[in-house]
Amino acid sequence: MAVAAGGAAYLWTRDDGGTAAPDEPASAEGQDATAPSTTMAPADLCPAQADLCIGVVTSQPTTDPETVQVWGAVEAFADGSGAETTLIESTLAVDHGLHLQRLADDGFHLIVTVGFDLASVTRPAAATYHDIDFVAVGQPPGPGPTNLATVVFLPESAGLLAGQLAATVSETGVVAVILGSDLLPGSILFADGFRAGAEMINPEIEMIISYHPGDLDQAADDPDWAAQATATALANGADVIAEGGTATGAGALIEAAESEGTYCIGAMIDRATFGPAAENCLLSSVVNQLDGALTDLLVAHVDGTFPAGTYTGATELTPFGPFEVPEEALALLPAG
Repeated sequence: MAVAAGGAAYLWTRDDGGTAAPDEPASAEGQDATAPSTTMAPADLCPAQADLCIGVVTSQPTTDPETVQVWGAVEAFADGSGAETTLIESTLAVDHGLHLQRLADDGFHLIVTVGFDLASVTRPAAATYHDIDFVAVGQPPGPGPTNLATVVFLPESAGLLAGQLAATVSETGVVAVILGSDLLPGSILFADGFRAGAEMINPEIEMIISYHPGDLDQAADDPDWAAQATATALANGADVIAEGGTATGAGALIEAAESEGTYCIGAMIDRATFGPAAENCLLSSVVNQLDGALTDLLVAHVDGTFPAGTYTGATELTPFGPFEVPEEALALLPAG
């Protein structure tokens, strides 16, 4: 197995033939680390005798939660199937299409692309290479060739779960959600789901919904604003604070954790990995089961039942922290 990093012309391997961890790059012998990825030394990434080769191309850092989940699902599947796997980090837009072409020409059977800015090359590549199945992650769905599946998650489904949980555990009857920009449809849909979920549990529930007031380039990385919005919500009686993800949402969790008797609900990633900053309030996180969706599509590829078009993944609550909660709240957790 091999791991290639685009933009900096790296080929990552271990001496034992295994895959190097993404944070342990070693530049290919004789290469200039500043050279464009198209000068990468030739490598037989998909051996001719391999029954299944799976390639992942990401425009995000390999430590990004989406990429981590995708790569983890691919590696776990490979452990059980013997598939050859390759991960390419494509940091230059000019290289995105070249990486897909390289994997296709090398004989890969399934290619996963991760990142919004890979949408412009994924669909044309799938239309060109009819014998290869493509999976798009973090990209908008739309009509395309029958060998392309786009994984999507519904923000309103995540909001619905968060709202149901918030209303179930609230004692004051006031709950709040701190979100990014209302210029993004995802934020609005999350809020709509949150409202609907909370009102399913308590039709008289009072909700405080706060959107970041700044530009899009600020909305995802403003924990200070989220802390202020959370403090305002707490002062107005909220005893449950939900957030919509990103670094902005992390500010809401930290502020809520400093208020005794307050629950908080994370989003997008399992905030239990966030560390002690939020553990005093963190009840659960609403997360997209991206690894499960990828596994389903990998199995479908092998079975010859690969689905074209939009593939909607599941959204679930993570296990609760060490809190006493009503039985109704436990019923919101996934079975098993």
